[in-house]
Amino acid sequence: MLFLDGSPHYWFGDIPTTLILCTDDATGKPLYGIFQTQEDLDGCFIVCSHIFKKYGLPGCFYLDKASQFTTTRYGGIHYTVHTTHKLTNFERAMQELRVGLIFADSPQARGRVERINGSFQDRLVAELRVNGINSFEAANRYLNKIFIPRYCKRFGLQPREKENAWRKLPAQVDLRNILCRKYQRTVNNDNSVSVDGQIIQLLPTPDHLHLVRAKVNINRWSDGSWHVFYKNEKEVPCKLFEAPPKQMIAGSDIFTWY
Repeated sequence: MLFLDGSPHYWFGDIPTTLILCTDDATGKPLYGIFQTQEDLDGCFIVCSHIFKKYGLPGCFYLDKASQFTTTRYGGIHYTVHTTHKLTNFERAMQELRVGLIFADSPQARGRVERINGSFQDRLVAELRVNGINSFEAANRYLNKIFIPRYCKRFGLQPREKENAWRKLPAQVDLRNILCRKYQRTVNNDNSVSVDGQIIQLLPTPDHLHLVRAKVNINRWSDGSWHVFYKNEKEVPCKLFEAPPKQMIAGSDIFTWY
């Protein structure tokens, strides 16, 4: 069982940042983390990708109910949905990888990871300051190359069960197309699709001059790149365009909607 959590704090400099950290419950060892401006889905996927490639697939994650993990709000009423539950991209990705999810009802229920966050805030902040580290790139490098290995060596425990519970990641699995945001769209008459304001122009291939009115699957990888797939075929080449602002004339004034 792994913990995955974001800890907002003044880690370096005067601007608050968030440490997204994954910790092994059996040993108490942090496995990998990154600093970001805030905790989001892409950051969680980046951490998961590093963990899965290095160690394999865990049995489950123990998580809070942050919006990138699960949906608890429908129709303006806040409640947990047990039956008609629309999967988030994180839930869908873990379902594809057969990794279980357990959601805590309160921070107190996740006391161990909260204590690790507190320990990092005491020790890591001081070390970053002493070493003059004030950028995301330098802080991420120091965290994973120096601080975490040293922390694990000093505070890590041996698991009660010696049997390895990690599952080997299948060689054919492309994590980039699982740990990502997925969409489905119908291709427009100009052979393009639009997702979250991003216009994606599909390019002709030897098999398809166009895919007008066809349904395509669109994956937005954690690095921000877009990838389009038609049925079970190879990736469709595409070109990105910025969506033009929508304009509405009202009397003598022009209002621009972005």
